[in-house]
Amino acid sequence: MPLHAALAPNDDQLLEELLSFLTRAPSTLDIVLQRKFGLTHFEYRVLSLLAEAPGRRLRMATITDRTGGSKSRLSHVLSKLERAQWVQRLTVPGCRGVYAFLTQPGYDKVCPAHSWYGHTVRELLLAPMNPSQREDLSALVTSWSSRLDQQAAMTFARD
Repeated sequence: MPLHAALAPNDDQLLEELLSFLTRAPSTLDIVLQRKFGLTHFEYRVLSLLAEAPGRRLRMATITDRTGGSKSRLSHVLSKLERAQWVQRLTVPGCRGVYAFLTQPGYDKVCPAHSWYGHTVRELLLAPMNPSQREDLSALVTSWSSRLDQQAAMTFARD
């Protein structure tokens, strides 16, 4: 009997392969980012988002949304990045929320990682796909994300 009895055998195998990939891909990137640049994948994502943001700053809530991390995780990581003087937390008069600001040392830290990351992701994930496959994958990920958001909203509404 398949582990996931509600699934057809082929779907069960597909699910196992997908879940394995979704675990291995970030883990592999995390290991290499730590060895080469001294950053976890999540730290890299935070610094990268800030590097690309206007004025190199974003609201913490925006970073949480874009990384998929929790508020607690982001707060912990920002504390670590602040100790390294790569990030500062700021309150902006007249604006709600707390902002994270990427310092010049933080920008200098993330730039080499950013170049490596872009090249690596392109080679490992994007190069094997043709434009049509990329469009299909984009539509699929968008659909999955929407369904996850709906499920989360229903779960929070019940609690």
